[in-house]
Amino acid sequence: MKTLVIHPDDRSTDFLRPIYSNIKGATVLTKDVSRGRLEKEIRAHDQILMMGHGSPYGLLNFSRIGEGMYAVGEKQVSLLRDKHCIFIWCNADQFVERHRLKGLYTGMFISEVKEADYCGVSTDQGTVNASNFWFADLLGSVLEEGKADYSKVFEHVKTSYGELATLNEVADYNNQRWYFEPEESEVEPVGGKEVSFTLCSKVKGAVQKIFLLVVLASSLMSCSPYVYEVTYYQDLENVGVLANMDFVLVSKKDTADWEWYYETPVYRTLSSKADSIRIRYWGTRKEWKALNR
Repeated sequence: MKTLVIHPDDRSTDFLRPIYSNIKGATVLTKDVSRGRLEKEIRAHDQILMMGHGSPYGLLNFSRIGEGMYAVGEKQVSLLRDKHCIFIWCNADQFVERHRLKGLYTGMFISEVKEADYCGVSTDQGTVNASNFWFADLLGSVLEEGKADYSKVFEHVKTSYGELATLNEVADYNNQRWYFEPEESEVEPVGGKEVSFTLCSKVKGAVQKIFLLVVLASSLMSCSPYVYEVTYYQDLENVGVLANMDFVLVSKKDTADWEWYYETPVYRTLSSKADSIRIRYWGTRKEWKALNR
């Protein structure tokens, strides 16, 4: 089995490298890869590992892999359908389930103290580091050359990471968001019915938490796009309750006129879920707020 790793170059996610370090002959893409080459590599490989920072819309492009905001996004979905896939980024579950993809994947995944704070998990850097390294080493220990049995990989990580979770609140949070959606050939018949051993039908909270790391630094680089944080609120009894959050990259700084945002696909998808919207530019913290009625 030929393995392709897509891991945008980013020091804050270096801890993920042990996941693929034992896979001999793997092709590893980290930066400066055209969309044409990226998609050619996906077609040429059987197992695709994708990891880094992301959102429900894909794996974020921090190092010029592919084109646009996402290194892996909606444009690559059709290429991934017949592949053995592992998706490791924050809120990858929404991407995988929306496009009905298969494989191993994560939900919101804490990898830094700031993310833990955002998710309401009280912790310190040592605890986060222990969780990061244990998860990566566990997954990497069962991913070697050749086809891996994802059902066994899932259970191994779920069980062993779960042992750390009894002592580590970050691991506990993450382990609850480690999922597996099997391919059709991996669904076992029970009593004449197909039963899929997955957490695809998990109950999700009303609040989907999206947190993006290292974006501020990227946005301040002279050659980088600008970053806007968009927060949607549901107004319940005159109290603003977070409904969802999104991050948008644009080609130029525009803190005076926000009309451009109404044309984005993200706005059309999420605006109906909120009563009001706040847009904040990360470079200056300038804000724009509006009712969405």
